[in-house]
Parts: sequence; C-alpha cells; structure tokens
Amino acid sequence: MKSFVFIVTILLAINLYAQKNWPYKNNLYSYKTYFKDSLGINIIIPKKIKSLDVYKVGFKVSKDSKKPTGSAFGTIFLSKDKNCMIAFPLLLFGFTSKIPKENKTTAINTFSFRPKNQVINEIKTVLDIYYHPFWSKNDNNKNVSFDLYKYADFIFGRQAREKYNADAYSISDIPNIDKSEFFGLQGQSLQKLPQIDKYPHCTSLFIQRDERVLEVKFFFTEKGFKKKEKYIKMLDKQIWFDENFKPD
Repeated sequence: MKSFVFIVTILLAINLYAQKNWPYKNNLYSYKTYFKDSLGINIIIPKKIKSLDVYKVGFKVSKDSKKPTGSAFGTIFLSKDKNCMIAFPLLLFGFTSKIPKENKTTAINTFSFRPKNQVINEIKTVLDIYYHPFWSKNDNNKNVSFDLYKYADFIFGRQAREKYNADAYSISDIPNIDKSEFFGLQGQSLQKLPQIDKYPHCTSLFIQRDERVLEVKFFFTEKGFKKKEKYIKMLDKQIWFDENFKPD
C-alpha cells in the first residue's frame, strides 16, 4: 500500500504546492538549508560529483502505467567520471516534513525499518510479481519464490551511526532498471538529465533516524556498477542526522 501512496502523493503534493510555496528554491544553498534547519539533516555535497542543475524529478521503476511504485528527487548529481548519477530526495521519505516533536526511545525489539515495504515493492515491481496494492493477482503471487536478501541489505546499530549518525540504513539493487523512467515535476525540464538507458543499474539507499527517513538513489553505467561501493561510500558522513534536533 505504501508504495502506491508514495507515487500518488508525489503528484498530489507537487500539484498542490505552487513554486512560491515550496519549502526551498531550485538551488543547492536553499535545498541544503531546508534539510538542515527544518529537518535536522546536514547534507554535504562530495567534491567528486557535480550538480546537473535539475530539480524536482519524478521516477518510476516501471514505465507500465499499471505499476505506480516510484520516488521523487529534489536534485541530481553526476560523478566526474560520468559513471554514476546520484539523486537526492525531494523531501523526507513518504513526502511529509512532519517529524516527532520530541525524541522517543524505541526498544530494540520493537524497532521497525519504515521504508522496508518500499524496498520490497521496488524490487517486486520490476520482477513482475507486484503491480499495486489493489492488483487482483497479488494474492496469487504471494507464493512466488522471492529472496529479498538477494537484492537488499539492512544494517542497524554501530555502522549506521558511524556513517550517517542514524539508527539503520538499507542498500538494495533494483533489477531491470531499463524498464524505468524519469519525469519532470511541476513543469521541470529534464533536458540536462542524461538518458536513463545509459545507466542500466540502480541502487537505493534508505537511511533512518527516529521517524526521519531519507532516500538516495544511485544510477550506474556498467563500469560504474562494478565499483558501486566506492560511490556509495562518498556519502559517508556527508549525510548526518542531528540527534538533538527538535522541530519548531
């Protein structure tokens, strides 16, 4: 259900917000300031990537109109060797800027990784075993063999704190990315964006701290995918969650 709501909310949120009411302007200073001041997440752009000066980009893991699972990006970068595009989030995961007014401690045995369903549905969608929550064949496909951990890793605790000052993060590969597509939001042009077919591999990075979840996507050439860990590590300590942050 969440993946369906996710892409539908992209369209609703973008249409409801006029440009003048959007929480940040189409420039990096405004973008980073919003995430730091309003959401308590500091984003430092690595020197090895450059801005494509493209903002508000929608993404569907499948071109099939019946498969709405997707994401929305606030801005996109290209590595200097042009083997990796890195897409930073439009807003927090779920397209809401609401975060808890007070920090709550959650017992480790009840901790849940909020975007897990999104990770699963992105993969299942391109494997043709999931369309949307109301698809009549979903029940039939419940018995289809699917090994999530063939595509995704979930990391909790010390390593998440060291990398992002977070509680947990996941790294998942989306197969068959050649079936995916970008689309402009709020009338944004995609002329500066390289063709997605030049980047046949996609990896999702979801980072969670308390109720805040940030999504980043990496798009790789064949050459870039062989060194995907190098590109993902570029964001180590460059995305940092403030544990003392409290919203106004």
